[in-house]
Amino acid sequence: MADSHVISGLKAKRARLVAELDALAKERLRLQTNLRHLDATLKLMGFEGDPAAIKGKRRYHSMFLKGELRRFVLAAIREHGADISHREIAGMVLQHKGWEDDGELLAIVTEKVSAARKNLRRNASG
Repeated sequence: MADSHVISGLKAKRARLVAELDALAKERLRLQTNLRHLDATLKLMGFEGDPAAIKGKRRYHSMFLKGELRRFVLAAIREHGADISHREIAGMVLQHKGWEDDGELLAIVTEKVSAARKNLRRNASG
C-alpha cells in the first residue's frame, strides 16, 4: 500500500482538478447564456438567418510582440555574422526571454527564426 502522504497528495490534486472542472462548467454555462442573449438581440435587430451558422473566431496568441522576433534575428546577425544558424539564434532568443530550453520549444522557435530570416531575405531582394 502506498504511503499515506502520497495518497493525501493525490487526493489534494484530484480535489483541485475537480474544482477547476466545476469552474470551467460554470464559465461554459455563463458563455452559453450570453450567446443565447446575443442571438435574441440579433433577431430583434433584424438579422435574418441562423445565428448558429456564424462561425467562431479564435484569438491568436503570438509568442512574440509585433516585430520582436525580427529584431532578435537582425541583432544576432549583426553581432555574430550572417553564418549564424537558426538554432543558435533560437537558443539566444530563449535565453533572452528567460524560457526553459526544452527540445520542443527550441524546435518551435527555430522554425519561427527560419521563417523570419526567409522573410528578411525576401524583403531585402524585392
